[in-house]
Amino acid sequence: MTLPLTYPDGVPVRDGDKVLTEHGSSSGTVLEVALEEARKEDRGMQGRGVVVDVHPRGLIFLSETYLDEEPLQFVARGPDASTRFGAAAVLGMAAIALIPALISLCSAIFHAWSTGQVMVISLGRTETKTEYVPWVTGWARFAGPIVLICSLGVYVGARSLSWRWWMAAAGCAIGLSLLCFSLWFTSLRGTLWFLTGNAFVLGVLYIGKQFMRPHKK
Repeated sequence: MTLPLTYPDGVPVRDGDKVLTEHGSSSGTVLEVALEEARKEDRGMQGRGVVVDVHPRGLIFLSETYLDEEPLQFVARGPDASTRFGAAAVLGMAAIALIPALISLCSAIFHAWSTGQVMVISLGRTETKTEYVPWVTGWARFAGPIVLICSLGVYVGARSLSWRWWMAAAGCAIGLSLLCFSLWFTSLRGTLWFLTGNAFVLGVLYIGKQFMRPHKK
């Protein structure tokens, strides 16, 4: 059985943890805990250890031997595995939707120029609602692809779990929402309903995770 790498108080080190290194002089984020032989060989690592994104130095690998001499200082748990997976899934969906989003933007511009109207949509489980509205009212049809493209641009070159990575994931989520549910954003009431509903769902999920996840375990 492979024993986990731990902090001085015995708490296991996990991906996403906020930590202090070099006797507390530098802060960073744990990007990967290397325990298995296959993962170490694939990444060119010698022995067990952790990969930490140290500010402002960048990525460093701290071996188990180094950690025995200068252990990491735990600051806070980062987002859990399900949250990280969700963010990565959003980035993947955004990458897949990039070309359709560009086509949608070009189509919206053409129809706005030729007819003064654009088609807005709202995806559902069984059907997709569509409606033609004045191009100004259908602003989300233009904003969605632009936000999506800019967010993917931010993602390029971003280190995993860095603030830039999370910002790109959040931007992609916003871009996909504007693109796939542009019908909701044609009125102030619809916009408020959409934002309130999603905020409620996210709030419930967040509270549930806080109660279900023990502190520092």
